[in-house]
Amino acid sequence: MIFCLLSIPCLATLAIIKRELNSWKMAFIEAGALFALAYVSTLIIYQLGKLFEIGTEMLRR
Repeated sequence: MIFCLLSIPCLATLAIIKRELNSWKMAFIEAGALFALAYVSTLIIYQLGKLFEIGTEMLRR
């Protein structure tokens, strides 16, 4: 869920970024940066959840 909230939702968004910045290069750099931010954030949240065993109580029953 976090990944979907932080990454670029669709190609139309990428096209709007290109139009606003007037550069495909900057649009792809921004898309890559948002993808990396979303991936790293999701990874950190997942690892913290595993570390503190959040949500695992239901699996033990």
